Amino acid sequence: MDFTLSIDYFPSCVDRVARRRCDLGVITMPYLVDEIQREELANRGLKVEHLTRQTLNVNLRRGHPALEGWTPGEPFDFARLQDYPYVSYSNPIDRLDYALDFSQLSYFSVLGAASPKKCIYVDNIDWKAQLVGLTDAYSMGISGPKELADKNNWVCIPLPDYESNMYCIYPRDVSLAAEAKQYLSLLREVLDSTEV
Repeated sequence: MDFTLSIDYFPSCVDRVARRRCDLGVITMPYLVDEIQREELANRGLKVEHLTRQTLNVNLRRGHPALEGWTPGEPFDFARLQDYPYVSYSNPIDRLDYALDFSQLSYFSVLGAASPKKCIYVDNIDWKAQLVGLTDAYSMGISGPKELADKNNWVCIPLPDYESNMYCIYPRDVSLAAEAKQYLSLLREVLDSTEV
């Protein structure tokens, strides 16, 4: 088998596929920058195929103090989060791919919430999951299988009308190998059968 796959933070994944260090990438893009980023990917010689839409959520640990008195399915007052640390992938000092992170100010204004007073910057999804699942920090991100929220000890509060899109990317001038096509077929089956 000769097939490499990257499911990584957006810039790393795109770079690996564009440099042909990887055959196929799976990425997500927030709706606010989706159209611009798809155009930039095309300009880098990448083919972009839509896989699914995903709801944006605010993720907190079960038992988080901000959840006190809230009933799932009822509106949540996101302003209750402003005194808690926010876990972000983008350090504003870097100013690198900041628009691709859900922590940009545009998302907080959409929620009717003040920007967080404290941020914790990470570059690893597992660290983010553990910080949110074990502390009073919170994050914003895409939906995933319910099992993932259970595993991470998260309560996910959906943000209706706000979404992200999942895509696969690969070099436009390359035909996908049989293994890559098989992977995409299996991934689509999973996405079709799982509420994400």
